[in-house]
Amino acid sequence: KVRFLGKNKFAVVIGANEIAASVIRNLFSQKEGNELNYKAEGENQYVILQTSRKAEDVRAELMSHLAESELKRVIIYNALRDSDEEIASLHLEHATEIYVLGESTFLDGGETYHDTMNMECLELIRKHLGEVKSNLTCHVMFEYQTTFSVFQFSEISNSIRNSVVFKPFNFYEMWAQKVLVG
Repeated sequence: KVRFLGKNKFAVVIGANEIAASVIRNLFSQKEGNELNYKAEGENQYVILQTSRKAEDVRAELMSHLAESELKRVIIYNALRDSDEEIASLHLEHATEIYVLGESTFLDGGETYHDTMNMECLELIRKHLGEVKSNLTCHVMFEYQTTFSVFQFSEISNSIRNSVVFKPFNFYEMWAQKVLVG
């Protein structure tokens, strides 16, 4: 319930893949003094993690990566990311930001349709938020470099651009930049 979480007090992560714990940890980071917080858009008290996997399994995985105080503020919601009703139940209009990660790319051979499902999820988010310009940032992870490149260097549809601040990313690209450039 939004009244329990509070407006603009929670972030939403859709999909519990390998980087979900790191993303959640970043979403709980607080800005220090007057510095900009590059890890989170808002002051998140909670993170809603929507996953199609068993909540108990996901919580067990998160236990090894997050502090107990952080884990207590993670709400695991079992749902499908391609369901209009389940996306609507996340109350995205009150979130500080959204991450569309998708499910694990390593378990059971991974999702061969990962990028397609994440784009379908982005379209459902756009549909739910409507075409009203918002400052809500939506980070979308693409598994394949080719898909990431297409969205990195081309225009996204006006309907999506008018609904969210679209930020595509690719785990391998970001990792390579940190290792090779840093």
